[in-house]
Amino acid sequence: MNDDNPDENREHFEDELLGKIMLNMMNDEGTSLKKEQNQSEMLMITSAVPLTDEEKERIVRKFLDITKKPLRRITTVVDPSLITGVRIQSESYYYEVTGKKTLKELRRHLDRNWHY
Repeated sequence: MNDDNPDENREHFEDELLGKIMLNMMNDEGTSLKKEQNQSEMLMITSAVPLTDEEKERIVRKFLDITKKPLRRITTVVDPSLITGVRIQSESYYYEVTGKKTLKELRRHLDRNWHY
């Protein structure tokens, strides 16, 4: 991996972000989420371009709001082949809104419905 090429696929563990969010949740709820560690999720956020810390935090908070499950790890990946957008996935959740997915769906639709 070449650190001088910001467009190269990269995987980062976001331990600092995870600690910040989980600490805020513990303070907000007044309970320890460690009891739920066995039900925790590993979250992977894949984006076409690098995300800011604020964007990552918004995505993680929305994920937590939807799933109601604590996290044990957050991983971010930059994958330019997505063209645009993000893919969010864990053991129990999958959401994708990317240019790559849209183009695949369009091709499938055309292949099914377009008669030469």
